[in-house]
Amino acid sequence: RLILNFIRLETLILDNVQYKNFNKFFDYLICLTTLHAITISFVERFSSLDIIFSQILRLSTLKYCKIECQLLLSIDFTNYDSSSIEYLIINGRFPFSALHNLLCCLPKLQHLSINSLVNYDCYRERNKLSSIQLKYLKHVSLKLDYVHFDEFEK
Repeated sequence: RLILNFIRLETLILDNVQYKNFNKFFDYLICLTTLHAITISFVERFSSLDIIFSQILRLSTLKYCKIECQLLLSIDFTNYDSSSIEYLIINGRFPFSALHNLLCCLPKLQHLSINSLVNYDCYRERNKLSSIQLKYLKHVSLKLDYVHFDEFEK
């Protein structure tokens, strides 16, 4: 609740966050109407960031988001609304199978950096990227792990 005293807060850096604490803390972040940038570093390993991404994408004034995590294997974006995020940096393993749905949530995206975009052979045939119009996208930096570049060309 202390965070509510900082109603003009524009940038927030959360370091060594535990997953369970973030979910409790997030309800207060929604009240920060001037929050434009957030950096979150998670301390623990976990297999899915669905809930965290769904929460972050709900922050309507957010322009910059950086997430640092370990062992990110599963994300399922299905019913998320458009986000105002323009700069997204993910330092952790991000599944290629979730990239399309993530990009569909970010129509204003200008800068994308993922330091480990991962694909596995069993996903290769069923997870093709379809055409997405990202008219503001200017910078892309991807480190590909088991992703063939021709999967982006198709």
